[in-house]
Amino acid sequence: MYHREVLKDGAYHAIYEALFKAASDEKRLYLAAKNDTARSKAERTLSHCSEALRIAIKAGADKLKPKTVRAIIQHITQLLPVATGEYCLAFSQQYLKVLNTLLGHEAHIELLPQDLWLETLDFCLKGIAQYETDSAISSTSHGRSITIPLSSTASSAHTSKSRSSAKSAPSEASLASIRKRNSEELMECLLSLISAPNAPVLERTEDILNAVMHFLHSQGHVVGHFHQIAFSALNVMLSATSADEISLSESVVHKILLTIARLWSSKTAANDEMLNVSKDEMSVTILLLRLHIEKLVLDDINNGLDCALKDVQQSLRIDYEKRGEKDQLQVDDIDMTVARNNGTASGLLPCGYLWLRPQALRAERKWAVIQALAILDHLLHGVSAKPSSAATDDHEKQENLRHPRKRRRVAKRFDALMDDTKMHDTGGRILALQTLLFALPGSQVSEETLAEMFSHLAPFVHDRNSDVSCWAMLCIARYLSPYVLKLLSLIHLSAAPN
Repeated sequence: MYHREVLKDGAYHAIYEALFKAASDEKRLYLAAKNDTARSKAERTLSHCSEALRIAIKAGADKLKPKTVRAIIQHITQLLPVATGEYCLAFSQQYLKVLNTLLGHEAHIELLPQDLWLETLDFCLKGIAQYETDSAISSTSHGRSITIPLSSTASSAHTSKSRSSAKSAPSEASLASIRKRNSEELMECLLSLISAPNAPVLERTEDILNAVMHFLHSQGHVVGHFHQIAFSALNVMLSATSADEISLSESVVHKILLTIARLWSSKTAANDEMLNVSKDEMSVTILLLRLHIEKLVLDDINNGLDCALKDVQQSLRIDYEKRGEKDQLQVDDIDMTVARNNGTASGLLPCGYLWLRPQALRAERKWAVIQALAILDHLLHGVSAKPSSAATDDHEKQENLRHPRKRRRVAKRFDALMDDTKMHDTGGRILALQTLLFALPGSQVSEETLAEMFSHLAPFVHDRNSDVSCWAMLCIARYLSPYVLKLLSLIHLSAAPN
């Protein structure tokens, strides 16, 4: 029986070194070429070397030691730049794929020493800035400002000794395509670098956020795979820096809200799942930024923030209402089990006594949208009205005696949602009830206000549409005894078809 010998790190390193030497020699020939024939030949060889290197790295990824990983990274970061500091366009695409393949294995990143991690990160940041902007971008590194040179023409591919003829010079469209793909490869590399649990992201927080924001801004209006990559990177940074770089997180709030509002209603040219995954990341971004936005609202640092919040809310609402029934949150997605301890509830998404049904992965997506809408409703109608809505019950009673016909100010917190429940459109009514279920802050609502709200919701319990009826009952039960919720659960189960 044929036995295939398994190569170890040393053998792979020897293969890589041979490819490194061949690529370095061909780069010199490419830059020194005096005619198109010689240049094209060197370019083809470089392409073959990079592809062979990528395949060899992929084959031995789980066997490479840190010393070999360092050698690969240093080869790539030293070979790609030319005299001007820009990346050689002739083989940049292939070599960035090699780097992406290497960094795609998290174990390699976790074992990188900090100096090499920072060196690789700076390489990616410089490349993203080079491909994503038309003017120099300044970033702060080690307390000083550095200006990154940007590529605007194809001249980076050649030295002064090797000028391309008009016939062989790549077109502007071709160059734009190369730069776009290179920036996408670099963004994937960036995400891999910062996603490692021990990644020292605090060393380059501002640079990373600036790169992600520039990349998002350049991606256009049609949602694609790399929107999801960029939002994933943004969420990693927000999770890591929310408590340490508060002002920096707040500085991106307005732009991010505008971007989410624009992209959420985007039509995707690819499959729907790609769009949904991108929306998942955007929902996470809203959840991560909610406290920063609330602080900005409370501090009256508006600068158009209300308009941006309304735009996001409108985009989410319109998209959710247009969805088919199976893509909206269903009562069956809700777990109404009352007796839960910390162990069984671990990992579930709570809403009072309600929980998301375990192992309901598709339901998490629907739950997240409703949660985001509840947060937006709170930011638009709750935070700014907090001083008046936080009044005590005694103060409310005195106000009612002095102004018996005047609507209690605390009730205004939910006026918008209450008005939405009166809509004749069933989809809009269900969405309003679902949002209300998540938005009701029990600790800040008086008994009188709850009674008023319940009297408004009670007629919906008898609605002909069973979904409207169920969500209205859940809203009412949200602040009643858990045993009433248990009774509703039993009623729902008994009414379900066998």
